[in-house]
Amino acid sequence: MRPWVLLLLWACGCAAPPAPPPEPPARPAPPPSPLAGCPADLSGVWRHSEDDSFRYLARDDGGVLLLEVHHVAADGGTEASQLVLVRSPGSFVGAVGVARFNGDAGCAALFPAEVVSCADAGLVVYTVQRLRVDGACRPVEPGVHRLHRLVRVPPDAG
Repeated sequence: MRPWVLLLLWACGCAAPPAPPPEPPARPAPPPSPLAGCPADLSGVWRHSEDDSFRYLARDDGGVLLLEVHHVAADGGTEASQLVLVRSPGSFVGAVGVARFNGDAGCAALFPAEVVSCADAGLVVYTVQRLRVDGACRPVEPGVHRLHRLVRVPPDAG
C-alpha cells in the first residue's frame, strides 16, 4: 500500500467528530394565570360593581366557592340563585342555578359560569346575563353572556 493512502486513511480516522446540534432555545415561562391572585378564602359578602341591588354571600372551603345571589327588585321583591364554582389548577368553573325566571314561578335551570380574574381585589365572573327559555325550561337562544365584577363589602358595611 502506498504511504500516502495510509496517511489519508489515518487522517480520516482521526477527524474531529461533528459538532453537536445547537441547544433548542429555552421555553419562556408561561404567563401567570389570571387566577393566581385569587385568595384562598373568598368567604364574605360581595356586591355587583355596577348594580348595588345584587348581593352575594360567599362561602369558600378552598376547593368549592358557593355564592348565594340575592337581588332586590325595584318593587321590593327579591330573587335568589346560587353559583357553585370549583377550583382546580388554572381554572375556577361551575354553574349558576336559577330557581325563577321573570314571570315564571316554577322554572329552574343551570348554566355555566367561570371566574376569569381576581384582579384589583375583585372577583370577575363570566356567565349568562339574560336567557330566554321555553315552557320546559330549555333555552330558546344562546343567551347573552357578560363579565360581572364583584367587589367585597367591608364587614361593617353589611
